[in-house]
Amino acid sequence: MPGTSGPPASLATEVAVLRAELDALKKLSDERREADRDALKLQAAEYERRLAALNHEADQLRRMQATYLPREVYEAEARELRSRAEALKLTAAEHTGAAQSLGTRVAELAAGLNWLGRLVVGAVIVALIAWGFQALKR
Repeated sequence: MPGTSGPPASLATEVAVLRAELDALKKLSDERREADRDALKLQAAEYERRLAALNHEADQLRRMQATYLPREVYEAEARELRSRAEALKLTAAEHTGAAQSLGTRVAELAAGLNWLGRLVVGAVIVALIAWGFQALKR
């Protein structure tokens, strides 16, 4: 077609198709970028929410930790309590031994008093008999 100006019809059609495809790709690319921006905004909001929750947890843990007893203090108190318990065991053993000894001594005294009581009763009987004989002699 030597006398016509411009590209052939098939080339113009092909260029029009390519332009339409390019426009569609640009539109898809723009939509994709917009979706990525929205996703990043949602992700940032979620990060903020999680960070706030973690900060709350950290504050709560600090408040709880203030009530904890340090290991050094616990171990020192435990040693002191064990020492006191040992001293009490020794004292209890001493008191048990003393109580047993006292019980033995009380039993001995009771036996002695029993003997003394018999002796007194015997002496009274002998005195009564002697008094009776003296009364008969008169």
